[in-house]
Order: sequence, then structure tokens, then C-alpha cells
Amino acid sequence: MSFSLEQLMKSGNYNKICDTFFSLARNKETQYKLQKILYNGKIDNYSLKSQFQCRNNPMIEISRRISLSSVLLTNPETFNFLVENNINIFHGTNANALPNILKYGINSYATLEEKGIPILTGERSTQLYQKRNFISFTDVLDIAEGYSTLSTNKNSQLSFSIVIGINETNLARREIISIHSDISEIGVMNHFPLKYISCICVPEDKISFVKQIINNNQIAVLGLRDLSKKAYYIDDCGAIKIKPEVYKKEADNNPKFTTHEIQEMASKRLLSEIRKFIYKVQNYFIQKEEKDNEKSFR
Repeated sequence: MSFSLEQLMKSGNYNKICDTFFSLARNKETQYKLQKILYNGKIDNYSLKSQFQCRNNPMIEISRRISLSSVLLTNPETFNFLVENNINIFHGTNANALPNILKYGINSYATLEEKGIPILTGERSTQLYQKRNFISFTDVLDIAEGYSTLSTNKNSQLSFSIVIGINETNLARREIISIHSDISEIGVMNHFPLKYISCICVPEDKISFVKQIINNNQIAVLGLRDLSKKAYYIDDCGAIKIKPEVYKKEADNNPKFTTHEIQEMASKRLLSEIRKFIYKVQNYFIQKEEKDNEKSFR
């Protein structure tokens, strides 16, 4: 199921979210890419929504779009790699799982237990009463990052979050099952081979360390900004909220794009889809100009 821009604009506070991300763009190329992601949910041949059947609704789609927009703003090299290699499937875990993954691939809880492989990640606590025989993947980066932060052995040198990226072609090589879930979740039965992993995203200060560990030129190691440093968060009710302090600080330090520039980049979109957003942006600049004029006369 796809959603129109008008539907998304009516959900949560997507208007303000779009305003925030546009204000954080540092150049026109980034602005253009943001427009494609936030308005279309795709850029060129890269679609954020995967082809696999999983739960979807406007809030899930918004999370899908803003999580990739955040990567574009904070880790543009990582974003470009994901797009160029058509990576839109993710699995979040803890780096404590890396030794097992590098040796055995990604395995379900039941498979790990059956083969006697130690279970070293925080997911253990979520599966004590349901030893699942499938591996959970998602096409929403925020969800994968959430799984990656599950508690684990904090005394270990490998106690940090990682997100594994996979493209649809390789995921389709495995047995996929439907999962009854409140989130966008894709199930892969039992085992996912190491050779099908496209990249591993890690905290920026762990890139060199992880490259030494994996010693595998076929798997890219990419930087990913910590969840706590993003310009938004998801509250206990599942609502997406902007962090005012991040918004104000970044917006003050970055150049604003004019209404004309935003209109020009969005000119190929249907007027019915963008009229509401353009009207809001126009009002923003008018109000800002009036406030600036008032200050100049004081």
C-alpha cells in the first residue's frame, strides 16, 4: 500500500518534520534528495518501501522516510551507499553478535540453540518464552536501530549497536514468512548466510575497529549517527517528535532555502500534492520577514 503526500501531511506532525529536515540541508543536492525521499518515498530506482508483505500505515511510512532522511543529513556517504546498492532491508543487533555472524551467518534464536551456538545479544531477553525459528528484518531503519539498542553485556569491547543492511535480491533468495506484528517486520526462516550481507552500519568511532574484525572486503562497514543525536525521537505513544534544541541550533547555523528554490525543485510534482506544503513554507518566510522588519525598527 502506498500513501499520498496529502495523507502523510495529515498524520502526526509531518509538516514540521519536513520543515526541520529542509532547514538542515547544507546544499541544493541534499535539498533535492530530501525532496525525493520526504515527498515520494523513493529516489531514482531506489524505493524505501520493500516489495515484501509487511505491516504498513502512514506513521510507519513517515518513520521509513525520516530515518533515511536523517542518514542523508548526518552520514551522506552511508546514504549514498544504501541507494547505489539498493539496500532497503535492515537487521538490528549488538556487536556482541558479530563473531557468531561472521562464522555462522545470521541465525534465528531456535537455530542458535539447536546448534549450540552461544546467544550473546540483547535479543535473548525478548525470546525466552518464544524461541522463534525466524530472523526479524525490516524496511524501516528506525526499527532496526531500536533492536540494536537492546541491553547486553556492557563490559564487552563489542557492546555497541550495529545495523546490517541487505538488498531485496539477496533477501528473496531465502524462505520468507508473514509475521503478525505491529511494526514493519519481515521474517526469514532459520538462517541468513554471511555472503548475502551487503553492509554493516556502526557508530562512527567504531568503523576502523569493525573493519579489522570482519576482514571481509565484500561487506562494507559504514558510519551511522547515534540515535540520541538525531533531530527527532519517537515517544512512548509512538508519536514522532522534533527535538527543539537540535532544530533551533542546526537551523540557526545552516542557510535557509528560499520558497522559489523549493518550488522549483518540486515543480514536477502534482500541484494537488504539494500546494499545502508550499503554502506553509511561504507563510514561514513571510512571517520571518515581518519579524526581521520589526526588529530593524526597534
